[in-house]
Amino acid sequence: MQDSGVDLWAEDEVHFQQHGSRCRMWMAPEITDPVVFHQPTRKSVGYFGAVRLRDGKFAYHREDHKFNAETFLAFLKQLKQTACRSKRRVVVILDNARYHHGKLHKDWRALHSEQFQLDYLPPYSPELNPLNACGNLPVANACITFTSRNSHKSPMLLRINSLSGATPIKHCANYAQLLKTLCIKNKIEQLKQRKGKYEELLKELKRSGEKQISLTDPDSRAMALTPKGEVSDNVQTAVDSKYPLIVEQDVTHEGLDNHQLFAMAHGAKEILGQREIDVVADMGYYSHEELKKCEEAGIAAYVSKPINSKNTAQGLFGKQRFVYEPELDCYLCPNQQRLTFRFQSSESKNKKFRYYWTLACLNCPIKAQCTTNKKFRRIKRWEHEAIAERVQKRVLAHSIIMKLRKQIVEHPFGTMKFWNDQRHFLTKGLEKVKGEFSLSTLAYDIKRAINVVGVRALVAALG
Repeated sequence: MQDSGVDLWAEDEVHFQQHGSRCRMWMAPEITDPVVFHQPTRKSVGYFGAVRLRDGKFAYHREDHKFNAETFLAFLKQLKQTACRSKRRVVVILDNARYHHGKLHKDWRALHSEQFQLDYLPPYSPELNPLNACGNLPVANACITFTSRNSHKSPMLLRINSLSGATPIKHCANYAQLLKTLCIKNKIEQLKQRKGKYEELLKELKRSGEKQISLTDPDSRAMALTPKGEVSDNVQTAVDSKYPLIVEQDVTHEGLDNHQLFAMAHGAKEILGQREIDVVADMGYYSHEELKKCEEAGIAAYVSKPINSKNTAQGLFGKQRFVYEPELDCYLCPNQQRLTFRFQSSESKNKKFRYYWTLACLNCPIKAQCTTNKKFRRIKRWEHEAIAERVQKRVLAHSIIMKLRKQIVEHPFGTMKFWNDQRHFLTKGLEKVKGEFSLSTLAYDIKRAINVVGVRALVAALG
């Protein structure tokens, strides 16, 4: 820049923050919880700074309050006094923070534009700022690095080293444009590398037959019902309703819970040594196959049936409005017409459905409230639908049990998360995570047993 009579300065801001918290604890009587008094402290200081690119000269201004147009104007005035001593035209490269374009200093910038000019980077491109980019910027044919001579002679000199030879940046009249070009090339190279990486991941997916790949934990998976599909582990517990103690626990990487009901219920049944038990779960566990397994194993399941009917969503009659008559093997519709059996089909190897309809729909006066089909309303029935109907009757007859479920099964999770401060796992890999959660549930059960029977009774029982 020496030949062009222009000095380039790169400007940016930074905040330093300090967070501290002094605590003192008062131990209350045993009947109440401990009370902790916090005295949090938070201090911060900000700095405006600029570096002259030809020799590394640094100018800064401390700001104890906010970064805004007023404080930025104060720094510009200070920077102008420092930069214009060289009698050269000054160009300041900076990003697009709102206060950099403030109306408060618009007239001041216009007044001094011939001698002191601001050159704004493209939007959302902080990497184009020399303060961020020049430290390490490899490109195909060039790279920007810092080189230093003797510290007492020249503190810092920015050079562009290319394959064709060294070109000091002080002789480059179009530095800003050159820097943008180099950064764009670097971005393109990074995108190519990312594309190649993702292509390799797609090949690995095809080879493994999996639907997901986790780059953090190979065994973890994105959970469908978590916010934004978070990659995590699916923790399962079966909790005793009386105390409540964790009877059975497991960790799986299944995205949904609808295949976990029987495994957890059967495990709890075996541990308790009971011939029959009652199991309460939310509607996320609802599955025809799981309900059938539970009934065959002597497990009375209480699981609400989710309402996911398209007709119900459209305001039409749902399947629950049709009454099944087992003696005649038909359905009675809201218009008192019988839908008779027509045929049976298999949707999977072990799951068969029977289909019912009636031609009376063609002249039905309330057909518009029942279906959008031009011909008739068709009802589909699982071959073991009677099991699902018995479960639904139990749920409706014992609605209080469904309300108590949250208090019973969520209590251990809340205790482990907030009292034991275990909001995430420390290990990776399914087997290690299972071991970690097993230790957590064991610690919870020991603490719970001590609260229920006392230390001596627990030691005696274990001995």
